[in-house]
Amino acid sequence: MTMHLSHGQLPACPRFICCSVTLVIAMVSGCLAKTDSPEVTLEKANIMSDRGRYDDAVPLYTEAAAAFPNRADIFHRRGICYENLDLLSKALEDYSRCFELQPSHLDSLNNRGVVLAKLERYEEAAEAFTALVRQQPDNVLALRNRGLCHHDQGNFDDALADYTAAVTIAPREAENWFQRGNVYMEQGRLEEAEADYTRAVEVDATHAKAWMNRGVGRYNAGERKLAMQYLEHARDLDGNIIIPGIDWVELAPTAAVVVTPPVIDAAGLHWETCRGFVRSTLADRGYTDLSVVEDYPALRCSRLSATKDGADVTVFIGCETADSGNITLAAIDGTADADVNRVLVIVGYREATDDAVAGYIVSRFIDSWEPPADKAHAVIITIELPPEPPSPAP
Repeated sequence: MTMHLSHGQLPACPRFICCSVTLVIAMVSGCLAKTDSPEVTLEKANIMSDRGRYDDAVPLYTEAAAAFPNRADIFHRRGICYENLDLLSKALEDYSRCFELQPSHLDSLNNRGVVLAKLERYEEAAEAFTALVRQQPDNVLALRNRGLCHHDQGNFDDALADYTAAVTIAPREAENWFQRGNVYMEQGRLEEAEADYTRAVEVDATHAKAWMNRGVGRYNAGERKLAMQYLEHARDLDGNIIIPGIDWVELAPTAAVVVTPPVIDAAGLHWETCRGFVRSTLADRGYTDLSVVEDYPALRCSRLSATKDGADVTVFIGCETADSGNITLAAIDGTADADVNRVLVIVGYREATDDAVAGYIVSRFIDSWEPPADKAHAVIITIELPPEPPSPAP
């Protein structure tokens, strides 16, 4: 399965916050206040905008624009308000008007390109960023934004050229490596993508999407165990990360993101010992040719291949915890569609009692197990524990 990537949003230029001003409103002796001057109206609009009150700022900017129709900054500031209110067509008109009035107003030119890209008018957006690059050849943001436009149009060579220029100018900006890695990934150039994602996390170890796409790359390369480690780390950094095309961890509906392994004995679970116990149990039940296919010690689960009575068998091993009604299982992957028998083995830990020594036990052994249909292609899943088998009749 080839998975999709996240290459982020087109960033707008920084929003500059104006200094606060103290407004003095002249009073007519014994009567009403005078009407605000256009300058005061503009200051009020700036204050409203800086406070995020865009609905209130827009009519004030409109009033100021009527008084100062050639003030480019008014149209730029109102365009920012419209953009934040998701009124993109109006924002585009204002950024365009600002640039017409003041061709040196490069922030407005950049924002015009951003809005065009949001409107999916990528060719026009790229032209805006090109105009910006002509005036500022070292403008990394413009190069990266133009690269995003080329990427979304499928012009990978042009996108790579822009990102390569960006990483050359600003190698300490992780986003440049991340975006170039995305193009390599989409081209199937996994080694080059891995190298760029690695550079991205070296520059910024908290870049969650770089870790995520690094995991996607390893998954596509068939390195499932390493992929899961990267994906798990990405979720560690950003619990809101969603990976299209792969349900790599399914959590119980009420559970938080869990990355610490469950501990089921006082001394801490020794996974190799536990897995060895299960293999011995399987051998006693007539299973042969046992081999580990997927193994996740941190999550206390494995998938094994085996043979019984001449038929192929896939064995899923998971650990039961005392305080959870769920169990984590290793990669089901394509085995749900394979013509093999599936066995589910759930192990637990028994404390020492007067009648028994401490040790691992098989709490469930389910032959011909059918995984839930909606989890057939997950890498790691969490499911409800199956019910206890009925006690044998006396």
